[in-house]
Amino acid sequence: MNNNIIKTALRSNIFMSIMLSIILLAVGQIVSPGFATPSNIMNLLMIAAFLGVITLAQVIVMITDSGGIDLSVGSMLQFAMIVIAKMGADGQSFQLSLVISILACTAFGFANGLGTVLLKIPPLIMTLSMGSVVLGVMLIYIKGFPDGGSPRVLSKFIYGETLSLPNMILVWIIIIAAVTFVMSKTKIGRIMYGVGSNRLTAELSGVNTQKVRIIAYGMSGFVCSFAGIFLLGYMAAPNNLETGAHYIMPSIAAAVVGGVSLSGGEGSYGGAVTGVIFLTILEALLMTVQLGEPVRKIIYGVVVIAILINYVRKNTKSS
Repeated sequence: MNNNIIKTALRSNIFMSIMLSIILLAVGQIVSPGFATPSNIMNLLMIAAFLGVITLAQVIVMITDSGGIDLSVGSMLQFAMIVIAKMGADGQSFQLSLVISILACTAFGFANGLGTVLLKIPPLIMTLSMGSVVLGVMLIYIKGFPDGGSPRVLSKFIYGETLSLPNMILVWIIIIAAVTFVMSKTKIGRIMYGVGSNRLTAELSGVNTQKVRIIAYGMSGFVCSFAGIFLLGYMAAPNNLETGAHYIMPSIAAAVVGGVSLSGGEGSYGGAVTGVIFLTILEALLMTVQLGEPVRKIIYGVVVIAILINYVRKNTKSS
């Protein structure tokens, strides 16, 4: 009985992500005393929260649309940052820039859904192309150069604290709880899993699978806009036009590491959160040992590839 429990735990992506995170914290503490202190862990969670929000966009698409991956998440995140900063610099109100960035990113997401579902364009090609379109629109708007910065009220909120917790971490906790409830306890969640796991069965049950899949991509864009808003508040100014690109692969990797299936209909956002935390600690540890950026990227990539290979092997055995 105990052996079966242990074997089941070892096969669990969530359990492995948690254990690997603990091991990395221990290694970090040995290499650099203070790495695993409560204050530094809080800093790591603060950084992880931004990847956590963008990973939610990825999880929604991956669970609902079998084989779906959104490669435009980074572009939409970047677009929201740039629009709010630029409109602020042009004297427009923060509220107006919020509405425009959210609506625009949501529209980009729905465009992804329409292209993927109605025009039958493969998700990778559709979302990659849409990402290019979004970046082009953004560059035209700013004439090639970013301008402005984070509204003071936004930065104050991101760096503020409530109940002794950084507001960004608290927001992430609320998002985790809300998404977990919706996905596991509501009809909406059951429909999303049903469409992702077996589209034909869902259609025979009376579900409009095309509509559900299109909405999933729209929701991805909606979530990306908030990821961009939060990240702008943290960074203060969107000076680097490549910021969004850095979140594309980690958002996919975090979801898969946390147990979200590339085939759809399986996994959870809670599991993806453990993947987010693991990848954040890994990257922080690689920076702590002061490795050069090329070496960090190689190690980071090799670790993610190894985990993905393990994922494929487990799924091959189970099938």
